[in-house]
Amino acid sequence: MVDDISHEGLRQVLREEGVSFQRLKTWKVSNDPDFEAKKNRVLELYEIADGKREPATVIQRWSSA
Repeated sequence: MVDDISHEGLRQVLREEGVSFQRLKTWKVSNDPDFEAKKNRVLELYEIADGKREPATVIQRWSSA
């Protein structure tokens, strides 16, 4: 993990891996009917990872089938 890297250092690492910066010129809107719920779940996971939110406790019952 890197705590800090210069723009030039990042550029060099990305270039070595065949990745280049590209400016976004268009915006695509999702047509997924579940997009909002999925987006909110991802944002929730970011908050948990950043320590801004506690994960919800889930109690799962296992069936004895």
